Amino acid sequence: MKITDALYGEHGMFYPVFDYVESVMRASPELNDLKSMVKIFKQMIVSHAALEEEILFPALEAQLGQAGPLTVMRAEHNQIDDFLDAILEAENVDVLSGNLSDLIALLRAHFAKEEQVLFVIAQKVLDEQTQMELADRWSEHRGVTVSSTDKKTCFG
Repeated sequence: MKITDALYGEHGMFYPVFDYVESVMRASPELNDLKSMVKIFKQMIVSHAALEEEILFPALEAQLGQAGPLTVMRAEHNQIDDFLDAILEAENVDVLSGNLSDLIALLRAHFAKEEQVLFVIAQKVLDEQTQMELADRWSEHRGVTVSSTDKKTCFG
């Protein structure tokens, strides 16, 4: 398995969560219920971004330098963190829901950039062995065992 396989997979798990959060917001929930849901959502997002920044970004920096797409990705990660903080500090449902809607829109756009640009770059500039070693680091952080006969894909 390659690091981009793992990260594409994580993105795939976020999309139904985005849909669920949006459906909850349409149901006029209580403020504390929304905040509880956002706390879990925040853990997922922060964990995912940290793995990108700790595992993938340094490997790409060695090939690309610090400018370019990595600067954009880090800036958006910071913006996502700011949104999460503002959401959890909100004192009414309308403010929280507005910020949460904006955050989900930002996350969808951010993931699209990663999937269509950053991960494609990673697949081109990182050799296969490096991509697989980065995936091994990802699996250690996630506490999952990935096995396949050729380690090129998680599906054998």
